[in-house]
Amino acid sequence: MTDSGETEKSGAFFLWKIENYSFGWNTAGYIDSPKFSIRPYTNFIFCICLYNKENYNEKKKSICCSLTFYSGNESIKKLDYLLSFLNANGLPEESLDTSGDFSRDCNGNRFYVALDELFIRRRNAFLPQDTLTIQCHVKRINSEVPAFIRSTARTQIGVERNLFTWNLSDFSSLRKREEREIAVESSGGKFSPLTLKLSIVVGPISEERIQIEFHRKEIRNESFSKLKISLLNNEKKIRCHNRRRVLV
Repeated sequence: MTDSGETEKSGAFFLWKIENYSFGWNTAGYIDSPKFSIRPYTNFIFCICLYNKENYNEKKKSICCSLTFYSGNESIKKLDYLLSFLNANGLPEESLDTSGDFSRDCNGNRFYVALDELFIRRRNAFLPQDTLTIQCHVKRINSEVPAFIRSTARTQIGVERNLFTWNLSDFSSLRKREEREIAVESSGGKFSPLTLKLSIVVGPISEERIQIEFHRKEIRNESFSKLKISLLNNEKKIRCHNRRRVLV
């Protein structure tokens, strides 16, 4: 693991933070960073492109990251750069140290991170506070070291929130394995309704438990959902609550 660049003072650094990344990673298809330039080569315009693509070498669904070059008829004979996914400590969790030539509307080498690594196994490292941080360190342009500069951009993904009350009448008459169901509509109609299903099940030592499942009957757009369930008393005050998040 190499240093993220905090101790390096050569080359140009562009830091891109994407907030609420879990909620929009595959609904937009792809997402581009704000465009940036590097002194003194201000006619060279770059951006970082992030999109979903299967890594055919490993046969895994992955997030693909690449550097894109927008500069009319300009070209770069050789660009040395480092693309990194940073962790909460600002160190590279995964990185691609590469080089290549760039011409008009050209994409650089692709860099893959598997979805299960990003969202499950190493979620705390990749997504502290659900923010994905990507750094591009340009080391050399046409064999010349660019002026030291550090710039930062933020992209915030909007999150749809839906607050609702589920009143269960005659709850005491609910029998084991009998189910109650409610559908929660998406306010923008972008996603199919989220279905909540409540039932009483018998636990491992014969105690009865309330179980709530949630899923989508029709998957028009797969999305990351977070569910907070609160139990209210007669005065509509919260007595207890639980949180669950899942890809549905």
